[in-house]
Amino acid sequence: TGEPAEPSGIFAFPRGPRAGKCLHAIFERLDFACAERGAVAQIVGAALAEYGYEQSWCDTLCDMIGRVVEAPLDRGSGVRLSGLGRQRCLHELSFYFPLKALTPEKLRALFSDAGCIAGELPQWIGSLRFHPVEGFIRGYIDLVFVHGDRFYLIDWKSNYLGSRPEDYGPEALAAAMRDDLYVLQYHLYAVALHEYLKSRVKDYDYDRHFGGAFYVFLRGVDPAQGSET
Repeated sequence: TGEPAEPSGIFAFPRGPRAGKCLHAIFERLDFACAERGAVAQIVGAALAEYGYEQSWCDTLCDMIGRVVEAPLDRGSGVRLSGLGRQRCLHELSFYFPLKALTPEKLRALFSDAGCIAGELPQWIGSLRFHPVEGFIRGYIDLVFVHGDRFYLIDWKSNYLGSRPEDYGPEALAAAMRDDLYVLQYHLYAVALHEYLKSRVKDYDYDRHFGGAFYVFLRGVDPAQGSET
């Protein structure tokens, strides 16, 4: 017929804020180093019930979790979530820091001065419209973990970008990061984690201790498809 097939598996899992909160809750409660199927199923089943979803989704979510925890986060080091015990993870790190008077123009100028580090972010910020603000910024980082001597942050994304693994390739992910201003978001998270580590790590040095940020689009993670998804 030429019509696209109906989404199946994790691609068919409901979308929207409630689904996102359900998936976040599951990953917050997992012990990645002890992700045995039975233990994971208990956590998933409890979250599905808590957020009002059918238990028939349990196997689908357990399969997805298995793919996520075994996928290499970084090609260079090969670090996987399955190698991280709870003592190396900090879930839902809250942050709260002061914000000087800020306008869209100041924000664009700030990232323009950052050069190649920020890529095309100044142009993306050009679409923002907000009144000058000052006060405090408050938020939560989904996960902070330590690997070697470096600290990393992770943000879980439940975005639906399509019904096939290839819909979550580099170009699609770059577009999502751009269109939803996630690049700006992870810079805020990086500042928050930097301030947190300054007060808690002896002889802290950003270049030596800050490892980077991972944005994990949960529906598209599939190690069997190669390193591009």
